[in-house]
Amino acid sequence: MKNHTKEKIIEFTKRETGWHFGTGEPALSEIADQALIIVNIANFFGFETDAFPGISGEIMIAVYHNHDYLEFICEVDNSIVFVHEKDGVEVAYKEELTFDQAKEELYKFGEDL
Repeated sequence: MKNHTKEKIIEFTKRETGWHFGTGEPALSEIADQALIIVNIANFFGFETDAFPGISGEIMIAVYHNHDYLEFICEVDNSIVFVHEKDGVEVAYKEELTFDQAKEELYKFGEDL
């Protein structure tokens, strides 16, 4: 079964430099690997996902479940920004998480349901 989020992430690594109106870097494979793992965890819990490229090569993963929205931005310095919104209201915002800390946020969310 195809996973469009994973396909998009892989495509982000194949983009040409300048893909966004003359600027924009392709995502590094290490960043894509982190993003793919986050998607795998989200899919394990049955959550919907999407992915978006950043101009500097970062990858944003959006995770949706009912009234909750989680965002994981895999930065090029290997840190992760985490945002959790419920009914459009921000309930958590954390910067400079490690990859393991970001995974823990997702596991905690999934297990709390």
